[in-house]
Amino acid sequence: MKEVSLKSNIYHWWRLIIKYHTQKFKAKANRLQVSLLQRNLKHDSVFFDVGANKGIFSFWACKQMGSGGCVHAFEPQPELSWVFSKIQSSLGIKNFFFNNFALSDLSSQLMLTRSCVGDGSASLINVSNESCDSIMVDVSTLDDYCEQMKISKLDFIKIDVEGNESKTIAGGLQTVQKFLPTMLIEMTASEETRSSIKFFKSLGYSVKMIIAGTCFEETTNTFAEFIDSSFEQDSLHADFFFYI
Repeated sequence: MKEVSLKSNIYHWWRLIIKYHTQKFKAKANRLQVSLLQRNLKHDSVFFDVGANKGIFSFWACKQMGSGGCVHAFEPQPELSWVFSKIQSSLGIKNFFFNNFALSDLSSQLMLTRSCVGDGSASLINVSNESCDSIMVDVSTLDDYCEQMKISKLDFIKIDVEGNESKTIAGGLQTVQKFLPTMLIEMTASEETRSSIKFFKSLGYSVKMIIAGTCFEETTNTFAEFIDSSFEQDSLHADFFFYI
């Protein structure tokens, strides 16, 4: 289900979204990641879903926390805003904030490239592809947002921003240092990833890597091979779980 459209009945699409979330989970896509998310959320937790797309993590966070939780979702594709309204209303979470903009290292407007509406690989990183659709989107920083919203608590951040994770992290350093939240971040095999891991460890974080549905400790060869300085492959992604 890569494409979402409002041309069909909205309730029809909502049923498809629910089916999409459930089937993805049953098929073990993101099952380990969702499990880690739910185990680290309490009934009154505050969760930030950065690069929320169709709301898989927002959905399961709401299911876990119930009406006492708080979710801040960030998704720049304007056509997906209704999905989050339905998540909020159907699951009964009172404190749900949908933000129709991206997070990076500056407050501005940038070009978002995507292959279709609702594309999970939509990115602020320049993509040379004639088939791509480009739209201008608003961009802010995590630090600016938390200051403007007077955020006093932050328990868990999930970041999946298709190559822009280092800039997203850079725009939220003060927030991370202040709250030391549990984090789940998709990153590529790159020098930027190695620098991010080193920085988070300096703050006292431990880290695990999730790839192909398996969790690897930092001491494993697979983890070391992924982040080794001689290993560069931007197309290879893994999820990194940071916790204290």
